[in-house]
Amino acid sequence: MAALAVSVLMPVHNGGHFLRPALESLRVQTLADFEILAVDDGSTDDTPAILAAWPDPRLRVLTLPENRGEAAARNHGLAAARAPYVALLDADDLAYPERLARQAAFLDTHPEIGLLGTDCDVISAEPGPHAPIDSPRDDATLRWQSLFGHAFVHSVLMFRRELFTARGVAYSAEFPVATDYDWFTRALAATRAATLPARLGAYRRHPASFMRRHADALPDALAVLAHRHLAREFPSLAPHVSVQQLRDLHRMFAARRAPGEKLPLAAMRRAAALQADLHAAFAARASTRAP
Repeated sequence: MAALAVSVLMPVHNGGHFLRPALESLRVQTLADFEILAVDDGSTDDTPAILAAWPDPRLRVLTLPENRGEAAARNHGLAAARAPYVALLDADDLAYPERLARQAAFLDTHPEIGLLGTDCDVISAEPGPHAPIDSPRDDATLRWQSLFGHAFVHSVLMFRRELFTARGVAYSAEFPVATDYDWFTRALAATRAATLPARLGAYRRHPASFMRRHADALPDALAVLAHRHLAREFPSLAPHVSVQQLRDLHRMFAARRAPGEKLPLAAMRRAAALQADLHAAFAARASTRAP
């Protein structure tokens, strides 16, 4: 048997409604040498039955007897992964047929990159249109964008397993609503990142998603984690920037996108000045680094 190239990590908790399409999207991948690690995180719906009946010998089901949460489920799967590359796919999303092959080929030829995203389409039952999500292409821009929120769609990431086994970048349950953002900003401290300029998956928005159900807790969590990201990127700058300043900066961007989000004019001006200062710091560093 050929050596495994990719371990696909799919945690699922009561995700039976969208699980079959997600699994089917993996069954038709053009890459053959991969395994699927489905971590059943204490599901009480039809998820266990779907996994037990799924006719793909590449599927390995890891069962947690009770719901332990996303971070624990992902770490459990990572500990069992056997391939050098790990691809993430949530149980309500889709991987297009060439996704695994194209990401693995890129990592094979770019040893300096340890974390690789792609662009993706958006699936939603809500009234549209729904614009696709395109991520920044290069490492420097991804680090910059990560100050303001998700630079990647988590469900289309592929990374080198050594980030977990050798560098200790595990998932944390400290902020359950921002587990993905927390993980990839910490991963950026251990490796370089890039995005393939192709839509190789689809991200599903639906009311039952964990993110939608806990949206109110997200802004504060993102502000705290963005400050930690800033401290890793610029240790000398972070003490002069507060979590609240970053929270206002995030609100400024939200106000530009959504008319219902309001930020007082004085706070808007302070946020704009902070953005300029941060951008100057990132630009100055980028100018001193080789491409």
